[in-house]
Amino acid sequence: MKQTELFDEFSYGKEFGSVNFGDERLNKRFVKVVERFAELPSAPINKACENWAETKSAYRLLDNDKVSVQEILVCHRDQTIQRAKGLEKLLVVQDTSLFNFHAHPKTKGLGSIGKNPGSQNSVRGLVVHTALALSEEGTPLGLIDQRVWSRAKEVDEFKGSEARKWLIALEQTASFAKQAKIQAITVCDREADITELMIQARQLGTDFVIRSRNTRAVHMASGKDNLEYFMFRQPTRGELEIEIVVRQTLLGDVWRKKRATGKKRKVQLEVRFAKVILQQSKNNFGIKARDESDLTFYAVHLSEKNPPPKANEISWLLLTTLPVETLDEALQVVEIYRKRWGIENYHKVLKSGCKIEESRLATAERLQRYITIMGIIGWRLYYLTRLNREMPDAPCTEVLTDMEWKALYCKIHHTKVLPKKPPSIKLATIWIAQLGGYLNRANDPPPGVQTMAGGWERLTEIAEMYELITCG
Repeated sequence: MKQTELFDEFSYGKEFGSVNFGDERLNKRFVKVVERFAELPSAPINKACENWAETKSAYRLLDNDKVSVQEILVCHRDQTIQRAKGLEKLLVVQDTSLFNFHAHPKTKGLGSIGKNPGSQNSVRGLVVHTALALSEEGTPLGLIDQRVWSRAKEVDEFKGSEARKWLIALEQTASFAKQAKIQAITVCDREADITELMIQARQLGTDFVIRSRNTRAVHMASGKDNLEYFMFRQPTRGELEIEIVVRQTLLGDVWRKKRATGKKRKVQLEVRFAKVILQQSKNNFGIKARDESDLTFYAVHLSEKNPPPKANEISWLLLTTLPVETLDEALQVVEIYRKRWGIENYHKVLKSGCKIEESRLATAERLQRYITIMGIIGWRLYYLTRLNREMPDAPCTEVLTDMEWKALYCKIHHTKVLPKKPPSIKLATIWIAQLGGYLNRANDPPPGVQTMAGGWERLTEIAEMYELITCG
């Protein structure tokens, strides 16, 4: 299936065509508001709306208890199922992101998301946990689950443990996979290294690739052993060379302990793998292994060969339900884990592209609805930014309307004369990025999310003006 076939005739009217808040007028108003927000994703609400009446309608909608976050997600998830059909495998990447609203002290209902650097004061905000569906190539298909909450009040479904978020998203993933009749592989970083999560995956019949914290124990005939030490004693089965971005630690940084320096280095990794039986840890979630098979997984260990002095040595220890009997199967697991970075990019879209943290909606409840709406708009924007890298030569009509690409061409080239054929996605992407401030110099990297978001906003305005001029 072509990547662009996943999004034929996409519209937010179609995406939320089945939404039901118990009021038909409210349903229609919701779709209209989403379309306005999508046209100007980084703009404040009053700018995204055309006039005061629309602005007031948007605020009322975000304040309406009938507008259920779960109903919004169910409609989107149903469409994501349609996009996933025909695929053999689906990667479901889970991760948590903290949204900082500390600059808006009057907002009610926010909770602590950490400490302010150099201060004992808590940073106030909301927590967002997302399960993002990706194709095997990394194309974002939609959200399978997204929870937004404030730590100022207890979340009933967590039952006293915020770590339950991983299990809830896993349950949603298993249900999604059953509906879509597809193999779903959950991909998580070290925070999800929870024995009960792995047992639950076994019992639900779904797969995972999870990076281990390196401190857990494995069961052996002679007793128990540290998993990392056990893997180091396994024979090296092959080597893998990858290129990584050098990152440096920033002390006191609450949200990101390491930042990219812009420099890259090549890393030679030794690959080891083995079947392991995990020790049952202290059970906090009421999930117990039925027998040893519920605790039997495969481990893939990557360790850097001859790391340079003072460098952050690369060491990945991955646990998975997928069979790993050969080097090729081990490398496939590694490649699946490397797709996890997609959710980091998605959260960057929400913060830098959609600028959610600049929202002034006065209450946590309004922000929860707004984040859910912008989460889906952000997914769509992320897809469009990836398309340039995956299908650069496809015609831009795959993602732009006739009015949009024609307005874009005329604006960039300062002409009224249109080409006989629509330009490629690659060219159109560069032109949109230029509207957002991209310089398009010879050595410039591909345009980023924030630049693309700004360009999309300008294109919306230009296309509206072009339509008025050409169509009267």
